[in-house]
Amino acid sequence: MKSLTRQANSIFKKDHLVYIEGHRGMNRVYYENTLKSFAKAIECGIDSIEFDVWLTKDKVPVIFHGGDLGEVSHNFKVEDKTLLVNNTTFEEMRKLEFLKDSEQKIPTLAEVLDLCKDKIFLNIEIKDSQVEETFNIVIKLLEERKMLHQIDISSFVHDYHKQIVKYNKEHEEQIEFGYLYYDQKDKEFIPYKFDNRGTTMNVYQKDVNKELVDKAHENGMPVMVWFKFDDSEDEKDYERILNLGIDCLCCNKPDLAMKYRDNVFYKKK
Repeated sequence: MKSLTRQANSIFKKDHLVYIEGHRGMNRVYYENTLKSFAKAIECGIDSIEFDVWLTKDKVPVIFHGGDLGEVSHNFKVEDKTLLVNNTTFEEMRKLEFLKDSEQKIPTLAEVLDLCKDKIFLNIEIKDSQVEETFNIVIKLLEERKMLHQIDISSFVHDYHKQIVKYNKEHEEQIEFGYLYYDQKDKEFIPYKFDNRGTTMNVYQKDVNKELVDKAHENGMPVMVWFKFDDSEDEKDYERILNLGIDCLCCNKPDLAMKYRDNVFYKKK
């Protein structure tokens, strides 16, 4: 089995391949952020999966994307478009029907961890703004399963980095944090100017360029490039991005990206 550890300080090894990450699992095969989607990624041998975490009203960490505030209508059939995951109990969430897959139910983080343990690397994007509370609940589940070596945590809510720095100072097991960076929202945010120990810069595919990648690497910061869910993507996109020297690609067609990486891109090297 390939190593499930993806520490920031290991990506400059000469044998490092660009990690291919399934955005919300295998979302072009099964509905996003479902157990079926994650199981398919494991079956296909994808390097890693990315998924989204929110807390329900009764503090159960669940996996779904939601709107910017956790609007339930983003993924589920509901009449109330203002309904938020933070105001909905887990039991209520479990009863909801996905927009495109009536057979699947919203998974808990615990269920996803149990499915993936020792099988695939996990990029846990925490979307919930209840930073300290959410972080502590997520970490407890990971510690109970001895899975801290198998994950990193990423977020647009950069206060999670402070929680990780504090945790890493107090524990032998070190957690990696990914600064999610979207130029159109964060024009003044330059991640590689921050304390970059054990961090990665996660930048939107249309905003990445060679200068950004090189500056991040000069400061010891790996670069992950991500696609939006609705972006089109093909081998030309993968060629453009991989030629920049990035370290991880989070995309919607990870099986296609891995075939391109292994059968085309690295054979040119």
